[in-house]
Amino acid sequence: MFHKLEDIEAFRQARELNELAYPILLKMSDRAFRDQMVRSSLSVPSNIAEGYHRMTQGDFIRFLRYARGSAGEFKIQAELAKTHQLIPSNQSDILIEKANFICILIYKLVRSMENK
Repeated sequence: MFHKLEDIEAFRQARELNELAYPILLKMSDRAFRDQMVRSSLSVPSNIAEGYHRMTQGDFIRFLRYARGSAGEFKIQAELAKTHQLIPSNQSDILIEKANFICILIYKLVRSMENK
């Protein structure tokens, strides 16, 4: 297991996603859409942290899967925000790429933990 939460690359990237997304999302005109995206961007690092702090591998893996689901949710929301021109294309592309990267990191982490 990891010595501290910050040692987990997926957690660091998930925090970065939220830090990148938040100022962009504050400018969105559609409040309901914005609020949903803020919730999903908060959910990714929050689920990783919650699973980690439950201190069992089974719980950690379960919450990593929730985090991956939230990253996937955020990714499609960013794609839809781009389609509906709620976020500038260049900004949404960065968010989409970051969310996809997090999905990959979490997948690899879960697989490595399951294979131990």
